[in-house]
Amino acid sequence: VRDGTESKLEDVLKKLPGITVNQADGKILYQGKEITALLLDGDNLTGDNYRMLSKGLSAEWLDEVQVLKRFTGNKLLQGIKPSDEVAL
Repeated sequence: VRDGTESKLEDVLKKLPGITVNQADGKILYQGKEITALLLDGDNLTGDNYRMLSKGLSAEWLDEVQVLKRFTGNKLLQGIKPSDEVAL
């Protein structure tokens, strides 16, 4: 997906199918549903303020993007507790 024109993570996300980035407020949507977290190596470093990471992280650091459906913030309940949240 990367062609070298991307400078930040947000630029790469805009090119992925099913993902849109709202220019006005920086919200990231997957199939029209706002993501609840942007994880880096499985850790939620920014909490609810994932826009700071998507706008500030260099695209060079990105190896892959995974969409996590049915995401819960509690790792012990991951896959057990029903959830309709989405994370990247």
